[in-house]
Amino acid sequence: MGGPKALMDVGGRPWWSQQRERLAGVGVPATWVASEPVARALRGHVVGVEGVGGVVMGDPGAPMFSSVLRGIESLRARPPRGVFVLPVDVPAPGADVWEELGSEERVRVPVYAGKRGHPVYLPWEWVRTHVLDANLDWAARLDELVQGEEVEVEVDDPSVAINLNTPEDVAAFIAGEGG
Repeated sequence: MGGPKALMDVGGRPWWSQQRERLAGVGVPATWVASEPVARALRGHVVGVEGVGGVVMGDPGAPMFSSVLRGIESLRARPPRGVFVLPVDVPAPGADVWEELGSEERVRVPVYAGKRGHPVYLPWEWVRTHVLDANLDWAARLDELVQGEEVEVEVDDPSVAINLNTPEDVAAFIAGEGG
């Protein structure tokens, strides 16, 4: 995409601002793991709640799972009931998806039209056991960690299976959103 996906223009606005609105609209607090350019854009717009959340510095040169680990580690002092993992290039879904995924204390993965997607729900006890206490390598992969332990949850929100990886993906997303 030529730069950080959080900063890409989607319908005349930076993607991070749209994601922030989508998350706030469904009442999902966010911890953003960001590179320096993205963190600069987020400053003053994203704050944590009671010392949790907000912006955590990531390393764009490190494997992708390192971002998940940094975000989870930032929550260790005040652990939530569970963690949703939503890559920046996947649009935040509607409230019903979040509610359904977080309704059980099991690893849960949304599925739309036979395609697995995000956000993935990880109960905190699972995070503690399989991530924090497991001494994982930053090159680990979330899909491999949850394999065999996850429950697939059929949802009717196509956004869970969208990835904005190319300008064509963004154009199709904008057209589908009516914007």
